Amino acid sequence: MAMPIVTASLPRRYSTPLFDLFANHTNTQCKLFGSLHPDPKCQWVNSMLQPWHHPPRLLYAFPPHRLIKATVAKVAVEKVTMVLVAPAWPSTPMYQIAHMLLDVPVMLPYNAKTMHDPHYNLRDGYEKTKHNAQSPLDKLNPSWMLAIYLVSGDACKVKASRPQLLKKLASRSEAADSRLLTQYGGDGQFSARANAWTRSLGQMLT
Repeated sequence: MAMPIVTASLPRRYSTPLFDLFANHTNTQCKLFGSLHPDPKCQWVNSMLQPWHHPPRLLYAFPPHRLIKATVAKVAVEKVTMVLVAPAWPSTPMYQIAHMLLDVPVMLPYNAKTMHDPHYNLRDGYEKTKHNAQSPLDKLNPSWMLAIYLVSGDACKVKASRPQLLKKLASRSEAADSRLLTQYGGDGQFSARANAWTRSLGQMLT
């Protein structure tokens, strides 16, 4: 799961998410959350089986990789708006995400500073013990990136935002990358990879 500093990196133009769909009480990004496993503080278990459109609210989701495609599909079906966090990997459903974008994604290094592993990683079924003290986060590839998307299944919202979105994607600035690199680390090629990723999203829309 992303650490709270990741949601703190959201632009002010993004509203504050009110419900975290895939979390537990140790890593939730919102006061209200759903969990994939029973949790004493969650609002429900298994968000994929719950209605997301009622009550209307901005959602937050950093789904397990195996659920990214299903999450994107459910956003489209229920016409909800969401801050979606996902690794910028080729297996991510980029085309579907591109056609739901409301704003330019925030790109971050995918490393131990932006990920959450306080004592164990529920997503990977990993638990630190005296005999296994190494975290999976120690093995993260420094070239990986994390993308934070503002997406919506509401076609009217998407259509209204498209002209401004295309302009922003075409003129993405590296100034923000410099600040994020200082704050969260990353290698010297981060800006080039981030620009290539966002340009590819723009190309899917033209």
